This record gives sequence, structure tokens and C-alpha cells, in this order.
Amino acid sequence: MKLVQRFVVMVILTLITAVIIHASPYLPNKAYGESATWDEKAFALAQDREDLGLGYVMAGSVIRNIKPVKLYFPLVVKVDYKGTVVWAREFWTGDNYELHDTTKATSMIRTSDGNFVITGYWKRKSDECLFIYKLGSNGSLLWGKAYKYRGNSSLRAFSIIQDRDLNLIVVGRIVHDLTAGSPNILFMKVDPSNGAIIYSKEYRRTPKIGTDEAYSVTELPVGGHARYAVVGRTQTTTQDPMNPYDAFVMFLNVEGIVKGVKIIPGCGTDEAYSVVSDGIDSCAWAGWTNSFGPGNKTTPTNANIFFCKTTLLSMTGIGYVYGWSSDTEKIMSDKALIKTSSTGAGYALSGWTNSYGPGTPQYPNLLLLRLYDNGLFCWGRVHPSADTKNYAEQGYPIIEAQQENTSFPYWSPGFTTAGWTNSFGSSPVGVHPKFELFTLDINGHRPACTIDISLQPDSLLYSPDSMVWNSVQLDTASKMSRSVKVLTYPICK
Repeated sequence: MKLVQRFVVMVILTLITAVIIHASPYLPNKAYGESATWDEKAFALAQDREDLGLGYVMAGSVIRNIKPVKLYFPLVVKVDYKGTVVWAREFWTGDNYELHDTTKATSMIRTSDGNFVITGYWKRKSDECLFIYKLGSNGSLLWGKAYKYRGNSSLRAFSIIQDRDLNLIVVGRIVHDLTAGSPNILFMKVDPSNGAIIYSKEYRRTPKIGTDEAYSVTELPVGGHARYAVVGRTQTTTQDPMNPYDAFVMFLNVEGIVKGVKIIPGCGTDEAYSVVSDGIDSCAWAGWTNSFGPGNKTTPTNANIFFCKTTLLSMTGIGYVYGWSSDTEKIMSDKALIKTSSTGAGYALSGWTNSYGPGTPQYPNLLLLRLYDNGLFCWGRVHPSADTKNYAEQGYPIIEAQQENTSFPYWSPGFTTAGWTNSFGSSPVGVHPKFELFTLDINGHRPACTIDISLQPDSLLYSPDSMVWNSVQLDTASKMSRSVKVLTYPICK
């Protein structure tokens, strides 16, 4: 299929505000949105380093509720270390104003040259394309591409990283025919200078049963038998619509050839959403399960968070499940699991719980977990929704903020997560969600707005499996952008 490249850039300005939820001066907890009647949700987060400290860049989607249709756009918001808006951008394709569009930024990284790369997907009536944008540190569009397979097909990107060769690695899903096909796993290697595809491959479980999707990718240390680890879900049955999926981790070499696969062969649904290397000889991966854990023992549809750590050489490891028996806990971001570098190094996870805090079980609260290197519980925090009302908070990616300029006196390392809240903002509370930025110090503390929790691990098992693959050829098209202003809403003071 011939590679087509076109490029158009558009710039328009609107207003975004931020509302303080609860905050000390340098542990911001704020919500952000363009309009009281629009829906804004953040799904991606990166740290920006500046000469005088640090800032954060969030990406997600905005749904403009403009009757008689809803218009969807990727939304990117940059804030400084206090949570004050610095700039914001929206992105779209030239023909993105059709009915029933859905457009979403799902993953973002800060690249080695100090810029940002964002990926996700947009949907029209007849097909779905994935996009990649590269932004300058000031929010300017350096390049943007949409990638498609053919008419009536689907490409979705769920995760992006930059490897040590400086190439961009994207994983997601591909559907050859939206009227009859089921998704296969998509893996792309892309030139960071212009978005050109180096190679793209698709993978499916053998024998093929149904949906196979990849949600996260990480690069593994030098010297191993594999270069990348990819996690997601694979369909195991078409007979039980309530419990069709197994979580998997797949290992690939530098050419994208499968070197090994592990799955969680549960009796329910298990989905892996995040994977990270320990930088030595193992990778950790996490997601949610209703095959194992305390929730499954009470109600089969309840889910809990699982954590696995796999040794690369022997392909063996550990697995634990965390949660409560009363309802559901989930993580659903490609960067919801990180390897920490601070004292007592281990792992940190971001998600939400319907079991603990105000508004549960119907309405979730943001959940953060810190685990030791061996996967055992260190500490946990719940960020509650407003008062005891039935409002929701969900966390997606998490980062361990790092300080490059040690002379900057107003900031110390800690954890930051992004997601969404409908507890706060200028819209009717409980109605329209807004971007949320939530920060903790390195020990998981902040002056207000957290509830300490304690959890005991439950056991989990996983086993070998296999995937087959082939190359696919994709086309590229143009993308557009415009700058916007964001309103800020207070949450915690």
C-alpha cells in the first residue's frame, strides 16, 4: 500500500480553567476543563523539566456537547509545578466533524530531545485511524500523522515509548474489517523525526478465537533474549460473554519476532494494562482480574488489581492480587505501573476503587498503591470524592517526579497521577468530568485529601502460551491542531 503524507496545521484559541481541590503550595491537586458543559478526561501524563523547576503535561479527550451532536478532540494541557496552566492544545483531522466521531489521546512520553509525543486514535463512521503528534516543549506542533490500514478498518494506539535507539514504539490493535473481523495486536516502530514507519506487525493468539489487544509496551535491558515486553488481553472463549479474556505478556526481539508469551489462565476475565522493566533481569506487569483475589471470592464479577513480576531468563516469577472483597479495583492505563527510584525502591500503581471511600460501591475513588520490589504491599492511599456524595474519581498514569535542578527550593520528589473527576469544577457537580492532577510526596503523604489503607496480597498463577505474527502495511495522512485555554478548578486547599 502506497505511503501517503500530507500536512496541515491549524491554530485557534479557547479558554481552560483550573479549580483547586486541596493543595499545599507545591503538591497541587486541581481539576481542569474548557467548559462547564463539556466532558474532559485525562489518560496520559508526562513530566516537563524547566530551568526553574518542573511542570506536567496531561493528555486525554474533550467531548464538546454541542447539540445535536457531540464532537470529540484530543486535548493536551501543560501546567507548571504549582498546577497553573501554561498552555493547552486540541488536535483533529480535517474531516473530523462527522457525526459519531470519537477521538482520544491514550499515551504520551517526553522524548530525548525535550519534546513530547502523544498517540491515540480517532473514529469516524466507516473506519478508525491511530495518530501520533510530536509537540515542542512550548506546545507547538512539530509534526502529526494519522495512520490507517484501509477503508472500513480500525487502528487504535494505546501505548507509546521511545527506545534506546531513539525510535518510537507504539502498540495497540488492528481490525482488518469492522463489519466482520476481530482485533489483532498491533506493534509499530516509527522514526521520531518525521513519523515514518520503520516497520509494523500484527500478532494473534493461536488458535485465533477472538479479540487480541495490546495496552502497554516497555523496553528490556541490553543483553537479554528479548528487546520489548508487550501486555494486553487475549480472548479465550466466545461461549461466555462475561469471562472471555486472559491477560498476557509477550516478549519480542528487536525485529518484532516473538520470543515468548505468558498468560493468566483464569476462569474469569483478566486484562493486563501496564508493563515496566526493572532495568536488570525482570519485568513487572499489572492489570485487573476477576479470576483471582478477594473480590472473586465474594462476587465473580468483582475485580481486583494484580501485579506480576517475570524473570526474563527463566520466564518464571511471582503474582499477587490486591483489593477488597466488597467490590472492584482496576488499573487501566499503559503507565499505571512504574518502577520507583526513591528510598525503598519498588513499584507504584494508580487506578481506582469501588470498595473503599465515600460514594462506593457505585462511584469510584482514586487509588494509589506502593509495592516493594518483591511485590508485597508497602503503602496505599485513597483520594476521596467530594464529601460523602456520589461523585467519581479515577486515576490513570502515574509518574515519580524527578528534580533536575537541585537549586530549585520549592519542590521535592513525589508521585503524580492524572485522571478525571466529576466531584469538582464549574459544571454541575457529578455531571461533567474534568482533567484531574493529583500529587503526593515520596512517602505518599499530603496535607489533606487522602485516606490511608492497608491490604494483604492474594495469590495468582500464570503459564506459557504462544502468538503468531505477520507484517502489515499502513498509510499516513495529515493531522491538525489548535491551541486552547484551560480553566482551573480548586479541589483540595
